[in-house]
Amino acid sequence: MSHINFVQDTENYKERKTKVFAVFSNTDGTRLGTIEWKPQWRTYWYVGTIEEEVGLTPDCMDEISFFIRQLMKEWREGLKHD
Repeated sequence: MSHINFVQDTENYKERKTKVFAVFSNTDGTRLGTIEWKPQWRTYWYVGTIEEEVGLTPDCMDEISFFIRQLMKEWREGLKHD
């Protein structure tokens, strides 16, 4: 069972070349953070919300990590086709 919902944020990041995803709790809909591109590291990373303290269980961290690994796989495959 998934604990987290990932929603691509196309409204707030229209000018970005890379995808940005809002991360929400499936339990109560709380926004937990954002997954976005970190150009200096050439990778996607998770950025927690600033507004409130966010605690993540190991299962939630695994889901975020898996999602980022999938994004990186897509990104690397895109480089092969350019």
